[in-house]
Amino acid sequence: MQMTALSSFSLFARTDAADHWLTYCQQHSTVHQDSSHTYQDAPADVVSYDSLTNDDGIELLRTHTRASGEKEQSRIHIDGDCLSCATLAEMTDYLPAIAERTERLLLILPLGVPISTAMKVANDCPHIELVTASLAVLDSDIEDDLWSSETLNARGVTGSCADERTPGEFVVADLSYADTALVATHPFDCESSNHRRTLELLRHIAPHLTVISVEHKEPAECGYHNIVAAQTRARPGHLHVTEDVLLGENGEFSTAVITTEKLIDSEQLAQVLPQIVEGMVRVRGHVWLDSHQDDRVAVEGIGPVVWLQTHGAWGRKLPATRIALTGEDVNAAELQKLLETCTITGDDIAQELLRADQTLKEG
Repeated sequence: MQMTALSSFSLFARTDAADHWLTYCQQHSTVHQDSSHTYQDAPADVVSYDSLTNDDGIELLRTHTRASGEKEQSRIHIDGDCLSCATLAEMTDYLPAIAERTERLLLILPLGVPISTAMKVANDCPHIELVTASLAVLDSDIEDDLWSSETLNARGVTGSCADERTPGEFVVADLSYADTALVATHPFDCESSNHRRTLELLRHIAPHLTVISVEHKEPAECGYHNIVAAQTRARPGHLHVTEDVLLGENGEFSTAVITTEKLIDSEQLAQVLPQIVEGMVRVRGHVWLDSHQDDRVAVEGIGPVVWLQTHGAWGRKLPATRIALTGEDVNAAELQKLLETCTITGDDIAQELLRADQTLKEG
């Protein structure tokens, strides 16, 4: 069974994206580069999941609409409060059971449930091929979501256990795992500037994506899922930058990469980092810190939140600092100068060794 999975936490975007896929995407035959993966022209079944809240807790509503038009619904009671866990468990039972008698499937995940749940089901079942992993976004919301500091739980979207993710964390993670973004426009939004701005932003922060504008009523070819590439993109600190973005035409957004092969003073970086990331909608990369010289320290930033975390040893790679920053009015030269104020020179190292030697003698 060839499966397209669709995630979102916008009901408008999810509905419009599903309709667009069924109308304009599923009949578009594609032979991929290795000529071994081909979309079939057979009409698709649709399995959609929605969460329902009642006095007994949360239920999962599964709606299976067959290619013939026949529809069946089932309600599944959820034990616990994790919608993602319940959806994964239900799909693990249900999807393999229909895989051998269904050629194509559009899987629509509940709002806030990440695309990685569909990836896991497909990876564990030999009869399911995940051909497209897609995220539906609303052009009027995506930038606000990236800058939001509220949690999904506070917004009323509870995709994961005690969901303390921000909307931006959900969007960035699913953009990394997805190969296709379907961009919808709110029915009451008449501004085309939002749409153009969203398409440009996606090109900068997720250049691998095949981006489809739902408002364009025309046949469209989706991207193709590659699990190894998706896992690589999702690693903390992955730069996720292409040359055409760095060298592209001027627009509202720009991306700069600052880099150095010198060791970074962690105390100085703590002072300078707020200046480096100010106004940046997306930050990603890794630093070589004096406090963790053997470890890759990933830098991740989404809107107002920036954090550092260790992410394994450098291994065979030479330690270095590389940080990609996306925002408006990005001055790469100034950012590079700020980074260089944090580097430790040979003289700094010599003085530190002399101080350590003196301390040892005095002790």
